[in-house]
Amino acid sequence: MTNKERLEKYKKEHCCKCKNKHKNLCDIRVFAVDKIIYTKCVFYEREQTERRKKKKMEIVTARQSKPLMKGLV
Repeated sequence: MTNKERLEKYKKEHCCKCKNKHKNLCDIRVFAVDKIIYTKCVFYEREQTERRKKKKMEIVTARQSKPLMKGLV
């Protein structure tokens, strides 16, 4: 896969989900670390969908059970 193909694939998969897609903050870099090639945007921030916002806002609390050692002391 060439670097040009990597950039096109990254734009197709990630740029549509980025918060900064309308601000022209796009700095996509292709680099290699230990023979593994990475493609990454410096300013990438994922948009929160309505579903994720609701899920994040829900507060989950655990029910407390009766104490096991009550009355033994």
